[in-house]
Amino acid sequence: MDDIVIDFLSLPEKEYLKFGKKVKKEKYNEIQVKRALESVVKKEKYSKKEAITLIKNLLLTSQHVPFERKDFYAHWGKTICYVTNFINKGESINYKILYALYKSQIKIKRINGTKKKVLRKSANINC
Repeated sequence: MDDIVIDFLSLPEKEYLKFGKKVKKEKYNEIQVKRALESVVKKEKYSKKEAITLIKNLLLTSQHVPFERKDFYAHWGKTICYVTNFINKGESINYKILYALYKSQIKIKRINGTKKKVLRKSANINC
């Protein structure tokens, strides 16, 4: 069982989508998924800009993963909640996530429907 190494800060969008599709097809087991997402939590400090990028990329990753993959969403949700600690806007986790999504899209034109993908998925977050 090989560990999955995925850099949620710097890879292109297609890599996050590919990871999500592989999780959907059950090519990765729970331990591999957990370790991939734990790589985000291992770093003790992120800048606000990095946190915004991480939230956007984690949401893109989950786009193709069905809710039946509870193992993925358990670790994914904890990771999202951890990253929101580095955004100092308001107290609510939901507000911080929406703020991050807004900031991640404000300077981006609609390229490949990214804005629609991220905002559509954001409605399904529960921390």
